[in-house]
Amino acid sequence: MKKTIREQFHKAALEAYKEHGFKSYRHAEQQTGVNYSTIYMIVSRGRIPTRGQVIEWAEGLNESVNEWLVLAGYEPIPVELCLPSGIPSKVREEIMRLLKNAGDK
Repeated sequence: MKKTIREQFHKAALEAYKEHGFKSYRHAEQQTGVNYSTIYMIVSRGRIPTRGQVIEWAEGLNESVNEWLVLAGYEPIPVELCLPSGIPSKVREEIMRLLKNAGDK
């Protein structure tokens, strides 16, 4: 039987919690910046947090934000929004072309 998004997210969050060696929810809060009660709901109860909390969790773990967003059932952040402003348009177009070509393979 296929696991639900909630079950998959809960399993991944619990594994990440253990892998990062957090000793408590407050310790995890100090390391990730995510409120300890939110971490409790994620790790112990399997609750899927808000999109913003997922981003904060992933960044706090120093892991892929888009992978965590998709795992939680949210749409990933489009790559073009992740590129720093001030990149010349030709460079931006080339980056997008390369990413599109990489996705086609």
